[in-house]
Amino acid sequence: MPDLEEDDSDDAETELPPSAVEASKVEEDLIAKCNNAIAVLMEHCDSVQVICTRVLPISGGTIRVGCGGGNWFARLGSVQSWLKENSDLA
Repeated sequence: MPDLEEDDSDDAETELPPSAVEASKVEEDLIAKCNNAIAVLMEHCDSVQVICTRVLPISGGTIRVGCGGGNWFARLGSVQSWLKENSDLA
């Protein structure tokens, strides 16, 4: 009978490249830090929306994280208002 063991030669293809591993770790770290900041701000605010970016040293790409708490519609309206007020700067 033929040997039915799986070939492990494709394992390297299933591993994430260093840039993807880096992005995942940075994203997890930023989300945790954003959530901590949101928890502190929510003690004093009805709603909070935080948007963070960070350049990734290995790939040179940029990662964006957005987190928030409180009333979704208030957060959305605040972001839209901020965009409108600052649209002439772009």
